[in-house]
Amino acid sequence: MRRWSRLLGKIKHSSSQRWWVLANVSVGTFMATLDSSIVNVALPTIGKELYGDVNRLQWVVTGYLVTIASLLLVFGRLSDMVGRKKVYSTGFFIFTGSSTLCSMAQNVGQLVVFRVLQGFGAAMLMANTLALVTQVFPEEERGRALGISGMVVSAGSLTGPALGGILVGTLGWRAIFWVNVPVGLLGSILSYYVLPSGGVGRREKLDWVGALTFAVGINSLLFLSFQVSEQGWNGRTFTLLLISILSYGLFYIIEKRTQFPLVDLTLFQNRVFLVGNGARLLIFVAVAPVMFLLPFYLQLVQHLSPQQVGAVMTAFPLAMAVTAPLSGRLSDYLSPRPLTVIGPLVQISGLLLLAGLITENSLIVIPVGLALLGMGMGIFQVPNNTLVMGSVPDRRLSIANALISVMRNIGTILGVGVAVLIFNWRGAADAMVITGNAGPAWEAGVMVRTINSALYFSLLIVGLTALLVWKGYRRYKEA
Repeated sequence: MRRWSRLLGKIKHSSSQRWWVLANVSVGTFMATLDSSIVNVALPTIGKELYGDVNRLQWVVTGYLVTIASLLLVFGRLSDMVGRKKVYSTGFFIFTGSSTLCSMAQNVGQLVVFRVLQGFGAAMLMANTLALVTQVFPEEERGRALGISGMVVSAGSLTGPALGGILVGTLGWRAIFWVNVPVGLLGSILSYYVLPSGGVGRREKLDWVGALTFAVGINSLLFLSFQVSEQGWNGRTFTLLLISILSYGLFYIIEKRTQFPLVDLTLFQNRVFLVGNGARLLIFVAVAPVMFLLPFYLQLVQHLSPQQVGAVMTAFPLAMAVTAPLSGRLSDYLSPRPLTVIGPLVQISGLLLLAGLITENSLIVIPVGLALLGMGMGIFQVPNNTLVMGSVPDRRLSIANALISVMRNIGTILGVGVAVLIFNWRGAADAMVITGNAGPAWEAGVMVRTINSALYFSLLIVGLTALLVWKGYRRYKEA
């Protein structure tokens, strides 16, 4: 045991420490991302064995996501106050321990509670991944490191459904949680020894009122997305929208007036920080409708099986996983700013290709278009993150990290809401139901018009993103 302690101690003080930090952060990122998608495959089996209906089972997924969305800013701020190593290491232990508890759940209620606890750990991990990498890597290597981190995120999303299917089919649903335990224990031990002890800010109080207000706002937005996808726009969904808007307005007022705000709003006076987060928000608003609606087109018009749809949709994260590290490496040798413009332009080419969809002979085009969309995301995201994280002081790295993650969440929620709005507006919901008098051809035609409307919306938003980063970053000079 002492030999291992001495070995790990040497790693912490060696010239390769930063790469060990990246390895440790990558493990945490992979686990948290993997568990966002791996559970979906197991839900039918969980429901059968634990006697849970669909309404209760959805909270196995929703509880995890809601907890992360609510606590990202809290743990980002806390990390800047007490130290990233403490929060990240604790998150690793909580995530690993709660995974063990999830695997032992005897009913759906217990599983939901343990998944919420798992969300606590995941939020502590996610709030520090980019911050820790930025802290330990010099500017000339940062793009490469963040590129590898981006590749790991894509790998987690890509691996989740496939790995979940294999584990559930061979070992049962509890295996999807057991698989976290040995990896999590190793990661927890490594985080204690290899992570830097710095990153502690001044003694300040945590803004619990602001945290609660933000949680109400983002959860109202999250449930709005769920309700709109199920019921369309009605009195309940408009109430949720109003609550979300009022909560964010109140959050802004609180943050302006409190002595120790949850989010230091002066960060947004930094042009790079403002432009980078705005562009990230827009790019996810643009991508979400495509990823949400395209499976409907593939099943209803192209008549693919769910397995075939999954294989086609894999083109997006696979292309992103390949291009993210390459883009990060390029941003170290070149200025990252041109890449933030090239990424959206590549996405525009993919969207233009997809926008030519017809009801026949278009299947081969879709994976190519999705691959271009994923390539553009990989090219854009890493340099943009590099610019944003490099523009904030060290004592604010974790809250900046958390805000980057929040922008992704809000962008995805808004994008799905727009997708459902387009879906209902074009009458596709009725086309799915009316198959008698209307006929399959009319149904296919409506679906094609629906997906094309979403693609044109996405084209507009990606175009605005390209314009924003071109104009916004152009005036910023290299240090």
